[in-house]
Amino acid sequence: MGFSMNCSRTRWLSVGCSSDFCGKAIDMHAKKTLEDIVKYLEEYFGVKTLNDIGLRINVSGCPHDCGASLVSDIGLIGKQIKVNDRLIQVYDIYVGGSVGGNHHLGHALKKMFQLKN
Repeated sequence: MGFSMNCSRTRWLSVGCSSDFCGKAIDMHAKKTLEDIVKYLEEYFGVKTLNDIGLRINVSGCPHDCGASLVSDIGLIGKQIKVNDRLIQVYDIYVGGSVGGNHHLGHALKKMFQLKN
């Protein structure tokens, strides 16, 4: 099909909202942010380790949380803040969310985290 299947389950299980279409996020959009995070984790931990863990990462570009970030293992919910009269994209990071029989929302780990390239 023209694309590599040599990647982790994390890449297939994770969700990035379509913030590039709705315009609620600035800078890097949620799908690109998610792609960069998963690529980094695959390089750092390796595909096998991520497959063993079964980690799900969901990224939403704004507080509407269209990426269902609160019900994933790691969730990022974006928002814009003003710094020196300029809007910048930051994320609140949540961990421990789940769906299914024992469902619960993730817990806030860090607020207003600015991603680095």
